[in-house]
Amino acid sequence: MDSSIFHPSIVNLGTDSYLLGHGVSTNINGETTEGQVPLTILSIDVDNIQITQSWLDSKWEEFSRKDDVWCKVFARNVLAQESPGVLRLIANSGQSQILTLRSFRCEDFLPEGPYILSGSKIYRIYKLYPDPFGAFVCGVIPTAPGSNRYQRTPMSHVPVPSRLYSSPSHLRPLLGKRIAVKDIIDLEGVKTTVCSKAYEALRDVSNTTAPSIQKLIDEGAVIVGKVKTTPFSSGMGPRDWVDYQAPFNPRGCGYLDTSCSSAGSGAALAGYEWLDFTIGSDSLGSMVSPAADNGLFGIRPTHGRISCGGLVPVSSHLDTPGIFSRDISDFGAATKLWLGASDDSDPESSSVMPKKLTILSERYENLAPEMQKVMEDFIRDFEKATQLQRKTTTMDELWKSHAPKESSETTFAETFQTTLAHIQLYGHYNNTIPFREDYRRKFGTEPYAEPLLRYKWDLGAKLTQDQLTTALKKKELFSNFMKENLFNDGGVMLLPCALPDVSYRDGYFGSVEESGAPWQGFNVPITVFSSLGGGPAVSIPVGQRLYDSKVTGAKEYQPVGLMLLGAPGKLINIPGH
Repeated sequence: MDSSIFHPSIVNLGTDSYLLGHGVSTNINGETTEGQVPLTILSIDVDNIQITQSWLDSKWEEFSRKDDVWCKVFARNVLAQESPGVLRLIANSGQSQILTLRSFRCEDFLPEGPYILSGSKIYRIYKLYPDPFGAFVCGVIPTAPGSNRYQRTPMSHVPVPSRLYSSPSHLRPLLGKRIAVKDIIDLEGVKTTVCSKAYEALRDVSNTTAPSIQKLIDEGAVIVGKVKTTPFSSGMGPRDWVDYQAPFNPRGCGYLDTSCSSAGSGAALAGYEWLDFTIGSDSLGSMVSPAADNGLFGIRPTHGRISCGGLVPVSSHLDTPGIFSRDISDFGAATKLWLGASDDSDPESSSVMPKKLTILSERYENLAPEMQKVMEDFIRDFEKATQLQRKTTTMDELWKSHAPKESSETTFAETFQTTLAHIQLYGHYNNTIPFREDYRRKFGTEPYAEPLLRYKWDLGAKLTQDQLTTALKKKELFSNFMKENLFNDGGVMLLPCALPDVSYRDGYFGSVEESGAPWQGFNVPITVFSSLGGGPAVSIPVGQRLYDSKVTGAKEYQPVGLMLLGAPGKLINIPGH
């Protein structure tokens, strides 16, 4: 058993429940009533501030506006922190007689916010939020104050600290921001499950945190939990999950597809206002598609820009972490900080305003008419904001005019028909060989894998190193073609990034082969432009459209998204922000 794990208590106050974090010892020496006492700590210069009821009321109004953890029950008892570790009772409602001392000491500085006094210790608290959309694998808390090691909490609720404990600033925009992490990414002290019971049974807790997540922690972000992924980040629909239930999409009628594989990341952020960002990953579109289907901003950064260390891989040639956000301003600040784009002297970090816009008409043809209208309205607004006029073309036309001589005898679709699929299938199969071998050695049986996962592995097992080498050469060909003919001179593209019509979580699509084939990357899917192109792809929620729900029998709203793509190594400014 991990000796660093502690066992927190739960306190119920009214209709809300709170988890007690680590306590700070004081010299109250048991002069409290029995049980747990809610209180608020204020940092006050008592020589320069006159404490009146009016002043306190204004503080409570400020706290209520800023924080979802603090509530009026914590105003029953108020302690002023006159200097680090020195506290004085300044308000007591009589409902909670907490002490006879007028001042006392504690062993550490305590930031403003809500606390629980129990015995002679003062505890930071975490509000426990339910997970009605089933997006989380687990909640987590640090094993000690200031520790970078975490432990999962032994309940289905998610523990969230007070926002008053740390507030973001212009210089530190991520300070105190709550983040949930896709469960293919290592977090020190917590098992990575990839939503597979077999993988979870084999793994120990992680000894390190992935560098991409550690960077966020170093900037002051608060990790509150790990969210679901399709098993091993494999493409599949909600009904194909077995070991875990697929999360529910909060949008529309509540039964729309959440997309994959960052399904939990998308559903959690779309559904829970108490969460600020989620981290996902993208190999074949698992950032841009969940963002569109859940009505969020999301970015697949330039491939290789963010470390993939500590991630369970699909393919090193495709994988990248990404970030989801509901707010465009927060999204921009977090993305620039995460990508290390604060240094304007770094040309690879610079932001670019679009200078030409390309629209591929064939990618809009099969969309539902209502979706087409929402997208067209946004494209017109984009043209006005950038003072650009779109160039409408097709990839076949571009390829016919600019294809290199060695590839000019085949169409664009023929040239790249299997490229993306071969790269990800080869990578996924070979990267999971150690897992299957280790499982057989330890348990003497084959690990369970969902039918679509076995289908994927069967395809990958048939691919050779020579086929991978060929696919990687075509990937380079694709990327160079995009840079030279679409992303040159500040060029960008706007493309759809989700299914062409409503997709429900209970949809059936034929046999395993029939339902599994579309998830593998064959036949140049829409996400090929980000996955093979290698540049940044930003999913933008551009609106919503009405649909007739087969579930509710009523008209509901479905999110509509577009992805903005640009040249590798550049951040794309979204006009107007």
